[in-house]
Amino acid sequence: MNTNNIREYCLQKRRFYLNNNLVNLELSSSSVCKHFINFFHSNYLQLTSYKKSNAPLTIALYFPLLYEINILKLIPFFTNMNIRVCLPCIVKDSKILKFAYYKVEDTLESNIFNTQEPYVKDFCLPNIVVAPLLAFDEKHNRLGYGKGYYDNTINYYSDMEHHVFYIGVGYYFQYYHSLKAEKHDVPVDAIILDSGCL
Repeated sequence: MNTNNIREYCLQKRRFYLNNNLVNLELSSSSVCKHFINFFHSNYLQLTSYKKSNAPLTIALYFPLLYEINILKLIPFFTNMNIRVCLPCIVKDSKILKFAYYKVEDTLESNIFNTQEPYVKDFCLPNIVVAPLLAFDEKHNRLGYGKGYYDNTINYYSDMEHHVFYIGVGYYFQYYHSLKAEKHDVPVDAIILDSGCL
């Protein structure tokens, strides 16, 4: 199958698994968040090495849509750890994401993809970037929706020598035996699923 066929196959597989069942979504999201917290504690020193010495650690989450894992459930954990949270923002005529600080009480607005982003754009550079998975393979290649925002953003950060720890999150059944990686594709550093961490 070509990449577009794999993408459609994975979308159908996710719809079939969840089948409008919010209980499955809630259980899977809770499992991912539990594994994420364990991963964070186990790799704390490595993760904090991505920030400047006196600056707070900043993690980029995402606002879930289309049966994506609800990673926003982690915000209280990060708040208690004094870690700042930000969300991606779409910039007109650009394939590079910007990230704006976010707290649960902040106002959100819809962007062109009908996902939510902070209304007040207090932009920052995250140290950790978390992205939803549509599919993944054993080499940590990530398949998204085909727009290229995360790949372009991580490559842009690398060009400006701002290095981030890149995490993909999703469901165990989104594994695909072999994804074709293009030159611009960026593999994730870690994968956190409802079944555990890779």
